[in-house]
Amino acid sequence: LDDCTTAPGDCSLRGAVDAANSAVGDDTIEFAIPAAQCPGGICRIMLTEGPLELTEAATVDATTQPQHGGPQANVCATATQPSHMRIEVETVGSEPTAFIINHATGESTIRGFAIGTDSNLGPRVAINARSGTGHHIACNHLGLDAAGTTQFGSPPFSMLVLIDGNADSVVVGTDGDGSDDLAERNVFGPATHAVYVNANNNSRISGNYFGFTADGATAIGAGLVYVRQSSSNSLIGTDRDGVSDDLEINYLGGDTQISLDARVAPTSGNTVVGNVLGMGPTGTLAPVSIGIWLTDFDADDTGYEISDNVIVSATATAISVAG
Repeated sequence: LDDCTTAPGDCSLRGAVDAANSAVGDDTIEFAIPAAQCPGGICRIMLTEGPLELTEAATVDATTQPQHGGPQANVCATATQPSHMRIEVETVGSEPTAFIINHATGESTIRGFAIGTDSNLGPRVAINARSGTGHHIACNHLGLDAAGTTQFGSPPFSMLVLIDGNADSVVVGTDGDGSDDLAERNVFGPATHAVYVNANNNSRISGNYFGFTADGATAIGAGLVYVRQSSSNSLIGTDRDGVSDDLEINYLGGDTQISLDARVAPTSGNTVVGNVLGMGPTGTLAPVSIGIWLTDFDADDTGYEISDNVIVSATATAISVAG
């Protein structure tokens, strides 16, 4: 965006977001932070003035940041390399949320960031999809550093991805269209909730690492993938359409489990298919206490499919169903 200048010769990320919110149509925010501000090739942005809120459609693409001699040339995962970010965003202070997507028209994408927090206040949220349809959260290290190997900030986030309000059809990870699906993987680190879907429909959570480092080889811990309160038609895992199905597998380990909660109102059509829980993609074990947890279910809750999941459970409780 040429019009995001906040001072002569300068353009901050917040200034770019403000400009995108003021512009007509879809915008793309790209990065060219000078090497002097990026020691070792990693640029750190501190959100001292609160969250970055998109009120108009935009793609915020940190993968456009020049490398500047950092440790790896790639950013998103490839067939031979794990993902490695170039821009770290850290939340501080009394409003410890990084990104908010809050617009009804158009689709926004948040891509290519390592997001952490330095606040002990809450709730702490990395990315909050609050309204609109079809947003995409892809190729991020959430709660992890640029390399995807170390927890970023302390205490950890309350929720790494929160889908609430009037948000619908949000994709977290790969969209399974056969194009760049591997590079769309998010890597989730420690948090209370890795993904929290709060009474929202048509969410897709596919192709992510939960509780494993970006190379998939080391267990690091993560939080619940939690779908609750009348959420319908959520997909966690693969759609089995024959396109990129192997890249749509979620790997979940350690503190992570999938929890579907039907309290408040009947739900229908939620699908948990083809995930691996308790073991990473390289065979690293991180057993879960309960793999898939279905709570507050009754006869009105219909259309669920729980199938073809691999569950390594320390307590032999692979699936728990409670009314």
